[in-house]
Amino acid sequence: MREEEMGIRHLVLGLLVIWIVCSGRGLVMGQSSPRTLKQEAVVILRGITVDNKKVQQDIAKAADSIEQSLVERGTPLFLDESRIVSFPIGNRVFDREAHAIALLLEANRYQAATPVIKATLTQVINLLVQADQGIAATAIAAAKELVQVGQGDAKSLDKARHAFSEAMSSREPHQQVEKFKKAWEHAHQVI
Repeated sequence: MREEEMGIRHLVLGLLVIWIVCSGRGLVMGQSSPRTLKQEAVVILRGITVDNKKVQQDIAKAADSIEQSLVERGTPLFLDESRIVSFPIGNRVFDREAHAIALLLEANRYQAATPVIKATLTQVINLLVQADQGIAATAIAAAKELVQVGQGDAKSLDKARHAFSEAMSSREPHQQVEKFKKAWEHAHQVI
């Protein structure tokens, strides 16, 4: 593919990301569910084409990992738009997100990734972190309801809230995903 055609593809991809962000379909919690955010991330990644084989492989592997966080061997890992299957299988959702983020961060380090590609990969990472934030927030909300009616352990809810707060204050996507995972796990221990 000629350099001019690659530039046009990257421009179109960048405009797609801008449309997703500006339309509220991607980066505004409450507008899109965690499952939808992950599906959008896969669509964006599958639309990226770069000349560098290593960068393209990392992007493809990241998309595969995100897809595996949605469905494993034909079995959905999401119960609905925001809730995932229980521990320990539900942990795989977060683990696969962490793997995808690591691959995307690696792809972002290569000089072969243009500024538009780098910005797009950063936006996808943000989508994934927001998806995991939504999963954890949903679990905490359900745990809170159980505690309020006397059916759950308040200490576990406090631990979940603390982990969630730590995730929100972190600037590192890997740490955020790990803390959201911990928050989700503690929320499930409320029962």
